[in-house]
Amino acid sequence: MTRLWHVLLLVLILTNSVGLGVIYWKLEHPKQQFPYALLESNLQAQSETSAKLTSLQSLITSTSPLRATTGVLGVADLLPDKVRDATTSPTTFVTAIKDSPLSVKAYKEQAEFSTVLGQLIPDYNYPYYTKVNDWYLILLSDGKTGWVKASTVTEVK
Repeated sequence: MTRLWHVLLLVLILTNSVGLGVIYWKLEHPKQQFPYALLESNLQAQSETSAKLTSLQSLITSTSPLRATTGVLGVADLLPDKVRDATTSPTTFVTAIKDSPLSVKAYKEQAEFSTVLGQLIPDYNYPYYTKVNDWYLILLSDGKTGWVKASTVTEVK
């Protein structure tokens, strides 16, 4: 009976030794290296795409509204009826949603990938000029205008 235990112990030690050897060999000889070149090219492509989208967004927001002449949905239906005009006085105010887990950011253009101009101060009312496609054009405290998502603010009458 003792001999059987010795044999089992010897088999267990050999099995563990072989297992540890395999693990060590796998750590020293990975099957495949991480493709850093592919990651870098994807990041570059993403950066270029973001720059193109920002440029396109600037072009769209600076273009005067076109008038649709047919019943077909076109570019005129996507552009605001009122061009961004900081000379008109604001009609009402917006404020950041209370107890929002995220800070409310003001963007240069109507896009979250656009340049962030600042953050709204809680419990402060910001005058707004117009609302376009779920975005408000507001007057920031430094005198600049910026866009905020409608889902992050509430209107104050």
